[in-house]
Amino acid sequence: MRFAEVVVRIGSYAGICFLMAACSASKATNPDADTIYFSGQIDAASVARFVQVLRSPSAEGARWIEITSAGGDAPAGFAMGHLIHDRGLSVRVKGYCVSACAQYVFLAGKFKSVEPKSLVLFHNTLGMIERLHRAAGEREGADAFVPVAKQETQFLHEIGVDTDLTALAMGGLGPVCITVNKQFAASDLKRYGYGSRVVAFGVSKQMIEGLAGPVQGYWPTDYPDIFHTLRILPFNRAFTVAWVSGVAIKSQMRPIAPALPFCPSMTVPRNR
Repeated sequence: MRFAEVVVRIGSYAGICFLMAACSASKATNPDADTIYFSGQIDAASVARFVQVLRSPSAEGARWIEITSAGGDAPAGFAMGHLIHDRGLSVRVKGYCVSACAQYVFLAGKFKSVEPKSLVLFHNTLGMIERLHRAAGEREGADAFVPVAKQETQFLHEIGVDTDLTALAMGGLGPVCITVNKQFAASDLKRYGYGSRVVAFGVSKQMIEGLAGPVQGYWPTDYPDIFHTLRILPFNRAFTVAWVSGVAIKSQMRPIAPALPFCPSMTVPRNR
């Protein structure tokens, strides 16, 4: 594994749209019979628009969804992933598919395809935050994440992904501390997070195909390749990534959460 730089970045329940140079408004359209086009953040409003397009007569013959997204919130990702899986749609990535897009939409596709110089990048799972806070003895945050972490596990199982993505995320992100932002209520999941050296991670072609089946089109071959592709995409300079290589997913997994300290307050930016 290699890191773009070694600094603490903060992750949480929220998506990572703020790390894009520009987060466009979400759109879901169906200009041709074969493909539904989706761009922007994955949230309740954009998924509702996606449902409208999916149910329209013009989309009856659609076989693909082409997506460009920096992610969004997990429940909306589950809903969108279920719709794609139940409809038997295939997923084609154009530009980037990050966080909830990668973990809940891309993995749900019947077939997967990636356009040239486009990236699929993974982020934390809900189960990871729950495990990290429980291992650190921070029971309040751990208990708050139990229901959504169970939903996540159930969703992944229903779309046919039985690999422990939480363990893979811990191995890819390398969390170093946990956070509790008391600006938010105890019941608000944005209150709880973690610090890591990177924001997201990519995996090798062998690993993604071991996880999700065959992937058509472009896929980065190594860390220099992913780093070069990042430079031509609209990510800002705070977007740091790790590259997880190897054939065996299990060799890169970290199944037991470490008992991490709380992050120093100086490293915790405003929670997005």
